[in-house]
Amino acid sequence: MKIPAPLGFAAIATVIVAAAAGAGLWLNGSPGDVRRHRLDATRVENLKVLANAIDGYRKNRGALPPILGAIGLSDLQIRSLRDPVTRREFEYIAVDDRAYRLCAIFDTAEERPGDWSSGEGVFYVPPVSGRGDAFWKHPAGRYCFDLTAPVKE
Repeated sequence: MKIPAPLGFAAIATVIVAAAAGAGLWLNGSPGDVRRHRLDATRVENLKVLANAIDGYRKNRGALPPILGAIGLSDLQIRSLRDPVTRREFEYIAVDDRAYRLCAIFDTAEERPGDWSSGEGVFYVPPVSGRGDAFWKHPAGRYCFDLTAPVKE
């Protein structure tokens, strides 16, 4: 039995569209996965804004801020203090006069070369010099970035 040309073309087109959709999901993940990655990227961008503001505070005042609210972000930047989903402030820990940690809870992992080492529910990664893209990689779950503010000039 011969299949009419329009039906054969429709069947082939359906297979091609289904294969393309399947490949897209396989390469990019589900729409939920893409959303979680975008939210984590927003968290990282917010942490970068906070790190720059904390560094500026330390440079201008000679000390780290006692709390995140003390850094005086503008109204446009104030959203950077909070997680885009939970609306809780990011965790800020002053370690000493220059060192501090910024912590967030991530939905996905952005892997660095090498392995994450864990102990006591905290992830540790050997330091990366500078604050380039590799510095801001993180595992899924709670993770703290160890930062050092510049010396006051």
